[in-house]
Amino acid sequence: MNSNDNLNETNESIVDFERALLDFVRPPDSEILMKYLEVFADRYNFLSLEYLGTSILGKRIPIVKLGDDRAERQIMYIGAHHGMEWITSIILLRFINEYCENLRSDNRMFNINMKYLYKSRLLCIIPMLNPDGVDMQLHGISPDNPIKDRVISMNGGSENFSKF
Repeated sequence: MNSNDNLNETNESIVDFERALLDFVRPPDSEILMKYLEVFADRYNFLSLEYLGTSILGKRIPIVKLGDDRAERQIMYIGAHHGMEWITSIILLRFINEYCENLRSDNRMFNINMKYLYKSRLLCIIPMLNPDGVDMQLHGISPDNPIKDRVISMNGGSENFSKF
């Protein structure tokens, strides 16, 4: 068992999903990320949660869309290309949360009118492009992983995925 397993096992129990702005106090693995996104999708009816497909290990790869699909300007943010980049997932989750709260309450964000932003831009946000890599980095590789030998070989023969 990786030492980070205990951190992630307690993650859900310390998150107050009722708060307007959620606290991200532990690295989110793919399962925790999906729980946050499902809370956002339930809370904000203007947020679209879709899926690009699945990872090699069958985990869903979510995409959050905020704004008008017909907008001339479309912007994409992508986090966690690599397993060690899980911090970008937290940053993007926080951005989604703050964007939605400011839009819902008709507040400005960095002096930007959120209603104007929502109508004039489409933001497409993929908070975790590589859920398999993030999960391996946080929890290690499971013995039943079908690509275990290949991944260990790519990692220089080491089963430790917590370092560069």
